[in-house]
Amino acid sequence: MFKMLMTLLIILTEMTFAKDVVSNNLQIADRLSKKGQYEKALQLYENCQSGKKDETNIEKDIFTEMCLIHKARLLFKTSRFDEASEIYDGISKTSYLWPVVLIERAWIAYKKKDYNRTLGLLATYKSPLLQSYYIPEVEVLNALAYFKLCLWDDSFSIIKDFENSEAKGQELKKWLKENHTKKFPLNSITDVESIPFGRTLWLKIHRLPWIKNVDEKRKFFIKLGKFLLSEIERSSQDLFNISLELYTKKKSLIYKKERLISDRYRGDLSHVQRKINQYFWDFQGEFFADELGDYSFGLKSNCETVSKGVENEL
Repeated sequence: MFKMLMTLLIILTEMTFAKDVVSNNLQIADRLSKKGQYEKALQLYENCQSGKKDETNIEKDIFTEMCLIHKARLLFKTSRFDEASEIYDGISKTSYLWPVVLIERAWIAYKKKDYNRTLGLLATYKSPLLQSYYIPEVEVLNALAYFKLCLWDDSFSIIKDFENSEAKGQELKKWLKENHTKKFPLNSITDVESIPFGRTLWLKIHRLPWIKNVDEKRKFFIKLGKFLLSEIERSSQDLFNISLELYTKKKSLIYKKERLISDRYRGDLSHVQRKINQYFWDFQGEFFADELGDYSFGLKSNCETVSKGVENEL
């Protein structure tokens, strides 16, 4: 859970430590969290992210948001989901880290059994603005949410489609092997267009002000590439495990001579959980910037079972 963002933040933290930017509070809080001293860690996270937002200092803002995210993750770990959600909701959509924070918000919704909200948050990655932000774990969570709604064909479809990512991952693996010691061009996004997942990797480094030397950029690019490859492989295994569970569920219904009550239900507003300050508009296939991250599906759970042959009487 949260593997992509966690490792990205670790890499960022290592690099900012080298620049004497990250407060000792963040390092100490992380150690306290690992030891189970959660309340002390939460207080230190609070201290290290205090201060006003400075739009002229991107480096400082990223550091502040890292402290917020570490705090939210610890709140999640201790099942304080609403508090964690409030922190994530406060991170600006213009933030460097916001695209990867989306999946953490989706995990919170999943833990709260709001699977429609989980799917809606993950659908944000399909917007033109975020299509270059590839996170393999998104597909795992998508498949899990459909699984929990007993929309098994949708889960199978996601697992099948992931084969394209696996093939592209093999291309990335070959590229990394051939180029990890080379001085490949990395001056603009056009330099990485031919590299598998090149845009995804580029977008993770081009807004980091402390990475100015092209050799540092190459090192970071290769490091993130290797990590992305490991995440594709890990997600592939997770999806394989989900597929095994799906087959087990289907076999169980066959043995009991039962079926799910319906094959697919389009859903409606009655299945959408929303806060008092959230409003409803139909989605017409268009993504608007101010709506990103606020979507929810309206699917009805399909987990009720009926005996085979009963469907004609319904």
